[in-house]
Amino acid sequence: LVLLCQLHVTMFAFPHCAGRLNNLKQPEKEDVFTSEKEANLFIGRRLLNNRFDFEAFTADNLERECFEELCNYEEAREIFEDPDKTMDFWKDYSTNGPKKKTGDEALQKINVTGLLIGLVTAGILLVIIVLLIFYCCKSRCKSRQPPG
Repeated sequence: LVLLCQLHVTMFAFPHCAGRLNNLKQPEKEDVFTSEKEANLFIGRRLLNNRFDFEAFTADNLERECFEELCNYEEAREIFEDPDKTMDFWKDYSTNGPKKKTGDEALQKINVTGLLIGLVTAGILLVIIVLLIFYCCKSRCKSRQPPG
């Protein structure tokens, strides 16, 4: 309440500050927001090949190690296990970087997480429905039996 009472005194004490507020240009919508396409390029997600495994227990994979992530020479050597093949790959990889796949290899991968969640949800829903039907049938059979 005290600050509210002092507001008019502050406005008269600093008139140049109050005048600046009126002169400020409001940003346009285009200056603040970006297009949906640009936002999706920046925030886009893609499935990785190492979702449900521990890299320490699974065999090395060229797709996972060097195309989804940046790899070093040691990781490439572990994948190829042959110095000549490793050197051929490393010369190309170190100059060109990870290559985008084309053709059949570029097809969308199956969303394993979504598939598993859908199957588990369907299974749980099926069990709940069966239990409800069983409970209803059992209670109906009990109500039909004569007491005694």
